[in-house]
Amino acid sequence: MSEPPSAASLFRDIQAQSLPQLLTSVLYDTSALGSTFIPTLDEHLNPTRPMSACKRGDVIEVQGQAASGKSHMLYYLLINCVLPPSFGSVKLNGWGKAAVLLDTDLKFDVQRFGQLLRSRVQRLITLDSANVEDLITTALDRLHVFQPTSSHQLAATVQHLPKYLATNLPEADLGILAVDSITAFYWSDRYLLEQSRPGNSSNASSTRAKKPLNHVFAALKYLAQSHGPLILLSSWDLSPPSSVQTRRRLDPLVAQSNASNLAEDVLPISHHINLTASSVTTGEGGALVIDTEIDTSLTSTTCLSGTVRTPGNPQATKFTLHVTKTDLIAP
Repeated sequence: MSEPPSAASLFRDIQAQSLPQLLTSVLYDTSALGSTFIPTLDEHLNPTRPMSACKRGDVIEVQGQAASGKSHMLYYLLINCVLPPSFGSVKLNGWGKAAVLLDTDLKFDVQRFGQLLRSRVQRLITLDSANVEDLITTALDRLHVFQPTSSHQLAATVQHLPKYLATNLPEADLGILAVDSITAFYWSDRYLLEQSRPGNSSNASSTRAKKPLNHVFAALKYLAQSHGPLILLSSWDLSPPSSVQTRRRLDPLVAQSNASNLAEDVLPISHHINLTASSVTTGEGGALVIDTEIDTSLTSTTCLSGTVRTPGNPQATKFTLHVTKTDLIAP
């Protein structure tokens, strides 16, 4: 007859969690983020619970060529995040959470963002009162913008965010962390890597490990695990406009988690959105005329056409978002 297991062996079999891990798991289970309120996009992101389509810790890459609407797509989702769920009896469909934007392109337009947020509120609320102004101000206060100027500064900013949030937003829940764009330092990083490249190929792996963005991805992964925001990464499409190739990840900047021995430093992409933009104007007889060679001045309504894909899922889902001079509208 075998002896009963000792207390020490039983204790070793008990799964342990640190307090931060426990609090994060509770946050994931009890505080959902919300949806994009773009119906086809929500159905793709979470077919079983489209009203909670945006999952905590997910990473969504928003990719496209210049003037394809990547920043406006991020603006739309950030507005969703900072607006409250309702105002009195009026549903605003917001999340009521804090958001952080890492503006690496140094192109964030606070006036444009404020205009788009105000238009959203005025479209839903007809009252013109001080309370509405307070609502808009409170929503704007929930957005915190940082402007790092290198990959190392970007990594340091993300690493410092938990302390910043604890000090400045102790009661707030971080809903979105957006980087616009994650490829802003591609050429400067590439230059530094070329300068440090060894003469023989035997040190190629060590050179690869020094890629500055690896530190960024490691910091983003830690923040996703500790605070559970939705992470949005805009990126340039470096392929030619005529290319039919569909890029499903930030290659060569991001490798898939199972394709590298640097898995702990890699940030897996949950969903990939590819954007194109076309100008929509009204022709004779009220007919819509679509021009794919758009002007970034947005002199007419611009239609952002998105295609979302998920790794491991062959389905590709299309959605649209309309951009006007004053508003962002999901048709």
